[in-house]
Amino acid sequence: MSLNFVTALLQQNSAKETSSAFSPLALGASLASIYSGSNGPTQQEFYDLFQLRSHQEVIRRFSAFVSETQAPNATVKIAMINKILVKNELEMKPEWESHVGKLFGVEVIKCDFEKENDVTKVMNQECSQKTSGIIKHIVAADNFSTQKNINVMLISGACFKGLWPRPFRPPVNRPFFGKSNQRSEPFLVKKVNVLMNFEDSSVDVAGISYRDSTYKLWIFLPKKGISLRSWIDSIDGESLNDLMIGALREKCCLEIPVFKIESYIRTKRNLQKLGLNQVFTGNADLSGISTSPTFISDATHKTVFEVNEAGEKQPTESGSANEFIRTAVDKKFIANRPFMYLVTHNKTDYPFCVLPKAVQLVHTTSYGCPTCTYAQLLKAQLHRN
Repeated sequence: MSLNFVTALLQQNSAKETSSAFSPLALGASLASIYSGSNGPTQQEFYDLFQLRSHQEVIRRFSAFVSETQAPNATVKIAMINKILVKNELEMKPEWESHVGKLFGVEVIKCDFEKENDVTKVMNQECSQKTSGIIKHIVAADNFSTQKNINVMLISGACFKGLWPRPFRPPVNRPFFGKSNQRSEPFLVKKVNVLMNFEDSSVDVAGISYRDSTYKLWIFLPKKGISLRSWIDSIDGESLNDLMIGALREKCCLEIPVFKIESYIRTKRNLQKLGLNQVFTGNADLSGISTSPTFISDATHKTVFEVNEAGEKQPTESGSANEFIRTAVDKKFIANRPFMYLVTHNKTDYPFCVLPKAVQLVHTTSYGCPTCTYAQLLKAQLHRN
């Protein structure tokens, strides 16, 4: 899945003019599993959406990141959720079920959608268990109402917890200038080495490494006088990639807000606006998935994203790329107005989670590890740790 897909979905999602988050990994792996069992014009719509060079690249990119996230990691914890719910009457092809289970970690589950309360309870319990309670509710009984005549439903998600190289000090209150008001919010303040790009005329960029420096938190802060919405509408995948590639490591005084956000995106509607239509209709060709004619009835996608001060308790090694510093610095990066966050993973060349903070910050007094939930897959050529 290319960055052009991500920026297009971002532009659809930011139209709500509210703080929201989405994550290309979980959605991407879910879509790739359906893509792998599609044919004809249905598969072509998926292919056009992903904007990758070949069928093999679609499978390789999505499966590579899913595999990478399951590797043991002492400072980054990721739990994936990827379920495809199908009505009991559908006969699914065993070879497809095995294929998507091995490559994308997808679980195919037969359901009696007429027992919507039972299905809802089981799905939410499994989701809460898999994410250690971070995502407690991912579906509601209304998702499975008999009026919707559910054939197949996609449920995808992931939970990310990463530590900073060292903990930030306790947050301090700073003014945040929202779209319609100014208010006091808790901020993390630190002198630190980060990747920075102040050269663009419309946005300032900072990239902060986690303890595992293959993961980074990127902050895109539009210049004063430029709204976040207008900046998002102006970018594409190439320009977003160039902003990250052009960042150089510098010392700065960093001020970023503590926040936690939970949001759903209108997954089916947004995908349809991006050209993925046939798979949601009776004309869908999913002959590689089922022996019976079928289509995707709906898809649900919830994201939880949290930033706080938690970090590795022991000191970092001397000369660490993200070592906190005590000397005077000239540059400042102060995220005190609407911004966008992006979590990236360098080893597989994929960003990990997207968050446009369009209107307000969500205050939280519960401080744990930085958390990004519902990760989806994107591609970026990041060349610096």
